[in-house]
Amino acid sequence: MKYKNCFDNLKTLYLPISYFTYWSRLTNEIESWRSKNYQIYYGIDGNGGVADYSELFSNRLKTSMQRITKLLKNGKSDVNCNQFGCGTRPKPSNGKDLQEAGIIAANRHTIDSIESNTYRKIFDENFSFVSEIIIWSKRRNINVILFTAPAYQSYRGNINRKQLEITIKTSIKFGLEYDNCRYYNLINDNSFDEEDFFDADH
Repeated sequence: MKYKNCFDNLKTLYLPISYFTYWSRLTNEIESWRSKNYQIYYGIDGNGGVADYSELFSNRLKTSMQRITKLLKNGKSDVNCNQFGCGTRPKPSNGKDLQEAGIIAANRHTIDSIESNTYRKIFDENFSFVSEIIIWSKRRNINVILFTAPAYQSYRGNINRKQLEITIKTSIKFGLEYDNCRYYNLINDNSFDEEDFFDADH
């Protein structure tokens, strides 16, 4: 919504729907430190507090000191986010990394209980956010493509089937309800090889 008046020529919006999209809120997760990236690099308030306005203060003191030392000693910045996005680090080098990364990421992205009030509330809020995007797009004759990206076998093999099923069914429902929206589930797409993955869930 911050950029809603900048999309005069937008025809199609691609919106990734991950295994955890409907079930998570960044500020509540293990990777809540990422919320500062949205504030610093995009000017989007993540409601994370004053520390989110600074790379230095948004990390633990030990982490910040290590980053400063690395910058002063080697001239290399440890910041892997810029105005074009995050994840600018080099690709992991081998299949062993993908195996381990898949298990770790699947555990991180799997919620404790689908039935808990906390996760149901988050689900309902995120459902509303996606609905708002689709409705906003429809009013402007913009097509919306929802897609679940391919994942490596070590990730797919360690996720909760029920959580994934609800995610997929919810996305299919959007595609059926709105004529400007389509959903593509590519999580099990076999046309992708090991070298196509940056890590197990990307």
